[in-house]
Amino acid sequence: MNSLRKPKDFLSDAPNLPIRTGKRPITIRGPLHVQCNNHGDDRLLRQLVQEVANWPGIEARPFPVGSADLVSFRVGEDLATNDVSIFITGREFGRVLFGAPTIYLSLPLSCAHWTIVRGWAEPHFCCSFGLVPPGVMVIYTPRDVQEATVCRSLFRMSYTYALRERIDVLPSKEGSGANLKNSAHGGAGDFFTNAPEADIYLLKNVLHDWNDEEAVRILKRCRHAMRPGGRVIVIEMLLGELGEPGIAPLMDLNMMVLLTGRERTLAEYCGLLKDAGLRFSKSTPIRSPIAVIEARRRDRNHRRFRRKTRSADLSEQ
Repeated sequence: MNSLRKPKDFLSDAPNLPIRTGKRPITIRGPLHVQCNNHGDDRLLRQLVQEVANWPGIEARPFPVGSADLVSFRVGEDLATNDVSIFITGREFGRVLFGAPTIYLSLPLSCAHWTIVRGWAEPHFCCSFGLVPPGVMVIYTPRDVQEATVCRSLFRMSYTYALRERIDVLPSKEGSGANLKNSAHGGAGDFFTNAPEADIYLLKNVLHDWNDEEAVRILKRCRHAMRPGGRVIVIEMLLGELGEPGIAPLMDLNMMVLLTGRERTLAEYCGLLKDAGLRFSKSTPIRSPIAVIEARRRDRNHRRFRRKTRSADLSEQ
């Protein structure tokens, strides 16, 4: 285990990656972003997946609705770093798609740079839209044993990067950053059952993972726990008019295939907020088609709403 979590090792090894021979594979760039050709022997990829799944603290499972063609690699809760910006989603640092063999890994930016330069990877399409961290790479699948060894080392880089016990790569900053560090803390939880008391709840690319009923449950938890004058900030991709071109309809299809959720229009998000007892305040576009939606708690009849929510929760249990 110790040999797998020394950041200095994988950061220093990244510039020494061998150059991948031959042309880069053809890929279809989109929300799914898949490799189309030049895959090599499928058994090499399956052997690699089986080996990585046996590393300490890794939870490997079909993702996310029982599909055997897409395997998700997650770090155990007790081992995962608190820096959520490292992961593809949740505690997930890697995915492997078998239907159209493709590898997805979250890497430190310096390592991601060298995988691109040496011909082993390309940035995931969704990085350009802020939907996944900038270090999420599409790694080209191995064609032979030597390439499988390189892919194994890239899995190790990603795995080590996701662990809690690692050396900070960036120097600490004094001043306001230090004050923020003293006033903030991380913690595990389930937003379907409880939410911590706070002034602001930031939900970035969260609600689109869930159907309407589940999304309202999440918002109700925030509404119930927030302090007087509290706010909910939702950052999501917005659908435009029917037939309007763009990435949002493609992501909508992606969410319906892989999860229970979907993309929504601004009016639909306002409806979810209203059903959760929140009052829409404003929507600010930041980069088409992504927008920041702000909602506030309806202070009027707040106590009655809390009693109603609590009673509903007890009846659900």
